[in-house]
Amino acid sequence: MNPSANLVNKLWRLCSLLRKDGVTYQQYVTELTYLLFLKMASEQKDESRIPEKYRWGALKAASETDVLTRYRQALIDLGDGTKIPDRSVVAIFQNAATIVREPANLRKLIDAIDGLHWFSEERDAFGDAYEGLLQKMAEETKRGAGQYFTPRVLIKVMVDLMKPQVGEVIQDPAAGTGGFLIAADQHMRAATDDYFALSPKQAKFQLSEALRGLENVPDTFRLLLMNLHLHKIDPDHLDLADTLSPSGAQTRFKNADLILTNPPFGPAGGPPTRDDLTITDRVSSYQLPFVEHVIRALRLGGRAAVVVPDNVLFDDGRGKLLRQRLMSWCNLHTILRLPVGLFYAQGVKTNVLFFTRATAEAPLQDATEAVWIYDARANVPSYGKTNPFKASDLAAFVAAFGADANGEAPRTDEGEEGSFRRFTRAEIAARGDNLDISWLKDTSGDPEDGLETPVEIAATIELHLTLALDEIRTLVEELEEGQVEAKWSGGGGVTLPEGWSEASLEELTPLGAPIIYGILQPGPHVPDGIPYVRPTEISGGQIDLPNVRRTSQRIADQYSRSTIRSGDLLLSIVGTIGKVAETPALLDGGNITQSSCRIRAQEGLVERKFLQAFLRSPVAITQYNAKRLGTAVPRLNIADIRQFRCPLPPLAEQRRITAKLATLMSRGARARRELGRVVALTGSITALALLDRLEAAILAKAFRGELVPQDPNDEPASVVLERIRAERAAAPKATRGRRRGPA
Repeated sequence: MNPSANLVNKLWRLCSLLRKDGVTYQQYVTELTYLLFLKMASEQKDESRIPEKYRWGALKAASETDVLTRYRQALIDLGDGTKIPDRSVVAIFQNAATIVREPANLRKLIDAIDGLHWFSEERDAFGDAYEGLLQKMAEETKRGAGQYFTPRVLIKVMVDLMKPQVGEVIQDPAAGTGGFLIAADQHMRAATDDYFALSPKQAKFQLSEALRGLENVPDTFRLLLMNLHLHKIDPDHLDLADTLSPSGAQTRFKNADLILTNPPFGPAGGPPTRDDLTITDRVSSYQLPFVEHVIRALRLGGRAAVVVPDNVLFDDGRGKLLRQRLMSWCNLHTILRLPVGLFYAQGVKTNVLFFTRATAEAPLQDATEAVWIYDARANVPSYGKTNPFKASDLAAFVAAFGADANGEAPRTDEGEEGSFRRFTRAEIAARGDNLDISWLKDTSGDPEDGLETPVEIAATIELHLTLALDEIRTLVEELEEGQVEAKWSGGGGVTLPEGWSEASLEELTPLGAPIIYGILQPGPHVPDGIPYVRPTEISGGQIDLPNVRRTSQRIADQYSRSTIRSGDLLLSIVGTIGKVAETPALLDGGNITQSSCRIRAQEGLVERKFLQAFLRSPVAITQYNAKRLGTAVPRLNIADIRQFRCPLPPLAEQRRITAKLATLMSRGARARRELGRVVALTGSITALALLDRLEAAILAKAFRGELVPQDPNDEPASVVLERIRAERAAAPKATRGRRRGPA
């Protein structure tokens, strides 16, 4: 065991002296911060900044009855700028207070620290030991450790790939305990003989100007200052402040050459208060505004490596706009999909974004031509205390990344069976600018299956609730954006907005493709036959393709009128009424059973996605319930379905409604997924029932015309509807022959 590791274990065992007093691990490390500062000053013969009565020797010599009183007063006075001229001492001790209640415990702590051997042959061990304590704290503290501690193995990989250079301004806007800043400093020291190879002016810049950062949590800021101090770093541009406030927009936190950071995630308690974050100005979670800060804080040509949770890659709304800005202003050259288990709860899925700011302020073309994605997550066992994350676990990624910090080294696309792939900007645009791209089949088990201790389980539940709350809070904000005045009339009905009309479902389908049910008796399964869809295969708005059965060509020909095409909507009308799905391309030319009906949207009159949303809405469900037949096996009559009334906005507004619904429903789906994990851990399903009601309320709002603002320039739906009615009236009447299948 190396000297610093031995020190860490000895210091950690001292925590048992205070645990019986209810002291948390972070409180213990904070307490050690004060004592280690005084001890280090004594060991390094650098006590001139500390009043004599508070120096380590004085605390050692104090009697057991006096030691706690003297120590408490030391914490007060050392944090008082009117008594202590050294600003770094004041910053570390500002608002300090001891959690030690018994003088005997303090005496044991002081004596134990004093008895440790603090120096190795290579270097003093204070900095390494303190880093080790912070890592221990992150491992033991399951709640919130991800806010202030990033695995040092990951930090070193990110720093080595980004290659910080002497003379550069390096920033961490979520500095935590200083891991990125210290690693960057060590990288540059190693290249310059501990800065002795630099001129005095260069060395001064490195020691006081090069490293910059902000940290918003006072206790964490204290740990940060102590960690930097122990590593001989005393920067002038380190603030206890909120990056998302005007403090983060200060000139000294702009034009960075390199930004390395792991921002916090989850609810932020409100949107940013600074006025330069124009995309995420109304987002109340941390991760998206922090990414926008990084984009704006880089100098032209500057580079960044940022840890982000998965939702930054796929969020709709402001998230999508932010990704578009990122790929426009920056060359997003690499994404590393990290393994699970690196952060404080097993469910946290994270990535590292590597990007370079364009050399033009606002490029006319996207700076990103292609994104390389490395999957280090699929088929990798979860990391944790029993399976620690090692540098060798990312060795293949480091080799694939290459030697160029801007991602311009030669690279090889490893194909669908490999871990490293290239996706062009056009391919990403075709995916709706969704960067959550995976291609490897993941056969590794659910990391949460291995949770055993109450603390681990509780921390994981808290994580999923936090993520769900983040989604719900953002959903509420998006509902409030562009809020439209309610359209309910006084008589309990609905007054349609201006420009809207109302049409029967029959009017919303083409003349040659009426609403129709399908095959009465499909017969036995024919492996190479024609696929047909039953209501049992319609689930969650999709069709369960692996379970679709097939009928013979002869039976399919008898029911050719109910042939389905790609994009057709299928509605269950027997048994569980109201399940809806869109026909995928793989089922083009297939069929349905008599328990479902086909609804094909009339092009130019109604958007398919809008019609699909209507069929799931409370407006449609009310009509299903009114026309429902039977009790044991409920069913709907095709003639009744054709006459169901659908509120019809102008086409342009239909598109705006469906886009808004897609954003809101996907956010609701993610909240449902997180709450589903909580259900699996707790058995409570109340929240999921409330989500069902929320989704129904959103759909109801959409079909009252309250989801998006109306545009008076849109062609009224009534005009389009009357034109199509006139065309149908003028069309020749089809001659009806004998039917070979049911209508």
